[in-house]
Amino acid sequence: MKFKQYLKESKNIDNIKMSSKEFYDLKKLLFKYGKKDIKDEKIAFACRFEGRNVIVINDDEFSKLDKDYQKIIVVHEMVHIFDKIDNEEETDRRSLKHLNKKQQDILKNLWKQRHGHEYEE
Repeated sequence: MKFKQYLKESKNIDNIKMSSKEFYDLKKLLFKYGKKDIKDEKIAFACRFEGRNVIVINDDEFSKLDKDYQKIIVVHEMVHIFDKIDNEEETDRRSLKHLNKKQQDILKNLWKQRHGHEYEE
């Protein structure tokens, strides 16, 4: 899906910003009810809530990041939602298509930390 289409369809996504405490309390609650794939998330995660696509953002952490890192995170979560991918590495690969060169370089430089190996085309 093209990023313009993501943006157009992002009207169907609610971004919920909350404090760290609220973020971790919500994670605990969702984990209890079976959403196990968010246990390691510290800044944001995507989920469905009452029929809506939601990106939940820990604004205490998110607001400390520069705009490029923020864009990487939001695009990554949008790819989870629209492409229906749970795999983090595949989500990052598809996210690259929707980022500018600087943001792509940032994500590629984080690849080993995020996925345990260097980025390969």
